[in-house]
Amino acid sequence: MYKLVFYKLAICTADTKTNDLSSCQYIIDSAGGETIDIAYPASQVLDIPEFSIDPGTYPYMVAIIGSRLGIKHTFETSSDTTGAASSSGKVCWTSNTGSTSYTNAVFASSAHGLTTQSSAITATCGTRAAAAPVFTYEIIDRLTEGNCESALGANGDTMNFGNVVGSNGSATVALLGTDNAFATTCQTSHKILWTTLLTTPHVVPEDSTFEHQDAHTRCSFYGL
Repeated sequence: MYKLVFYKLAICTADTKTNDLSSCQYIIDSAGGETIDIAYPASQVLDIPEFSIDPGTYPYMVAIIGSRLGIKHTFETSSDTTGAASSSGKVCWTSNTGSTSYTNAVFASSAHGLTTQSSAITATCGTRAAAAPVFTYEIIDRLTEGNCESALGANGDTMNFGNVVGSNGSATVALLGTDNAFATTCQTSHKILWTTLLTTPHVVPEDSTFEHQDAHTRCSFYGL
């Protein structure tokens, strides 16, 4: 299971990789963020306010999510594995709620707090009966090659990932700070700006409708 914080989710008529979202129509637009647990193949109703999308053709989709990503997982190995606190067994589960970093650096994140030591073991191993997984977290503190001591690359360490397998288009990703401007250091990375150039643009016709259920917003774009 994954835990993500969504700040924005939108479809747009113009490219958003420069962090210009003025052409976007929002599904999620939350200053404080909407925390969402994702557990394939289950689905979840998004607890978000009502929204509307103007008719039009939208070649881009953008998501802004928190750069601290959570995972709760249990896995099994073919032989005994040593986990945290010298635990051992063939079944291991996430047990450390602290945050590691993508660069394995120990630093104070201005948005997410202290990271744990790079050598910290985040899973306990034993038997399946003993498994009690919790969310453990990783901070995406940079995207390009380099260490945390180096400044990020241009425009929040922007990287183009090309066509993403299983998706509808190619992705360009950058890091943002708490002020929503491009982050300049790994310590100030707070959010991920994910822009997708859609292979097939979303088209919202005049008669598109939305379905609402149980005071939550279940968005069904019948025209998409």
